[in-house]
Amino acid sequence: MKTLTKEFTVQADVTAVSVGSGGLEVLSSPSIMAWMENVSYELCQNYTDNDETTVGIEFSMKHLAPTAVGKLARITVKITEQKNQY
Repeated sequence: MKTLTKEFTVQADVTAVSVGSGGLEVLSSPSIMAWMENVSYELCQNYTDNDETTVGIEFSMKHLAPTAVGKLARITVKITEQKNQY
């Protein structure tokens, strides 16, 4: 299966207060989505030619609990479908 997992340490610049998505000093949902896209991009680079890249992404996320500054967050992505549309 095509998967990749990366760990990120929650820093102050990715909290809800810092990105404007809430009032707590905890990991923000927009930052999680950015990390998901980063890991997805890195994974896809293993399956594309040097002159190719990826566009588009579909997110499905449930952000159910806070993650404090200094804690680790683990992002795992999986390729479920590949389309060549050019």
